[in-house]
Amino acid sequence: MLKWLFGSRPPADPPTEKQLRYARKLGITIPENTDKAILSQLIGQVESRDPSLKTKRENVKEKQRVRKHGQDKIDEEAQWQALADAEKWMLVVFTRGKSKVAEVVRINGADISTGGKIKIETEVMEITNDRHAGPLVDVERYIEISVDKIDWHEIVDEVDIDDVRRFQKYYDRVKSRRRKQQITFAITGPPEKSHHQDHGCSAVPCSSLCSAASSPSVSGPTANRCWTERFTIA
Repeated sequence: MLKWLFGSRPPADPPTEKQLRYARKLGITIPENTDKAILSQLIGQVESRDPSLKTKRENVKEKQRVRKHGQDKIDEEAQWQALADAEKWMLVVFTRGKSKVAEVVRINGADISTGGKIKIETEVMEITNDRHAGPLVDVERYIEISVDKIDWHEIVDEVDIDDVRRFQKYYDRVKSRRRKQQITFAITGPPEKSHHQDHGCSAVPCSSLCSAASSPSVSGPTANRCWTERFTIA
């Protein structure tokens, strides 16, 4: 009676058309008004009984990403993710609006945005004064950095939380680099065209991994490509 009067309530987060097509292809009976999460669980149950289905789906998804973004960008995303997996830190100067920002960050991950830009997930590190332990290196905040906004960077190893002296050296170094970047920008202005436009590479700066190209944790077909040609590590 109530259903006749008011109708069935649609799900708050309905499945995507892609989900629905794939579920039907797997022969799943889709319950009325099911949501995205429930349908995802049903698909997962079918795939768990036949793991080859999941492998095929992931292969198709990866081919679609390559067609959309290009292999170079996929490889660069993987390089950044490798640095995150290796628990690397980064000294970085990047542009935010009209400002040059300098930070010491921990790299947590990387992803290609819907707009086709590589975004690096990071934690900004700082020196804090613990009530009991004294000065320590700790997380200040989380930020996302777009690779195409990076002006200079250097990949470094993780700093122990009690190694304040080493962290201070990193902090002073990146702040000094920011001042140099600001002076250079004020004298010469922004570059007219990027390294990629000169060399016909992908749309984002290939030099974004200049410090990491020789790292044993970074490998792949583009690991030694022209990533060192735009930024200079002092």
